[in-house]
Parts: sequence; structure tokens; C-alpha cells
Amino acid sequence: MALRIMSVLLDFITRRSAPAPRAPQPEPEPFIDPTIGRRRSQTTFNLESAAAPACPQCKAEMVLRRFKRGDLAGREFWGCSRHPQCGGTRQI
Repeated sequence: MALRIMSVLLDFITRRSAPAPRAPQPEPEPFIDPTIGRRRSQTTFNLESAAAPACPQCKAEMVLRRFKRGDLAGREFWGCSRHPQCGGTRQI
């Protein structure tokens, strides 16, 4: 009886083939940000060439920053270059 079970198991293992190769996946659709209704790569102007605005609180030059958490995660904003001493921000 044990010999028969071993034989059946050995046959099962040897007949088992390698998994079928996966079909190539199509390119994913570009992510459209639902909060602004356009692709993230599209911008209304080139931020790198735009002059940095002055901080509304201390008048220092502002730098481009990105939200890391919360509902606005991934979106950019202008933040004061003197952060954390100054907390001035501006929307883009």
C-alpha cells in the first residue's frame, strides 16, 4: 500500500509542469489626479523657471515643497526657506 502511494505521488510530481509564462502586461494608464482633474505631469506653467515668491510673513525667498501626508499628499506648495523658524506658505 505504501509503495502504491509513493508511486502515485512520484507520478504526480514528475508530470507537474512549470507554470505557464505570463503574457506581457499593457502599459498602465497615466494616473489622473481626481482632486485637480488632470494628469500630474501636466502643469499650467513651468515652476522651475518661475521666480520664487517672497514669504508673506518674513519676506524671505520661498522654496517649492511637497505635501507628504494627508489629503493633499503629493501636491506642491511654496514654503518659506527659513522653515521651521518661519511657517509662511503659499498655494501654487
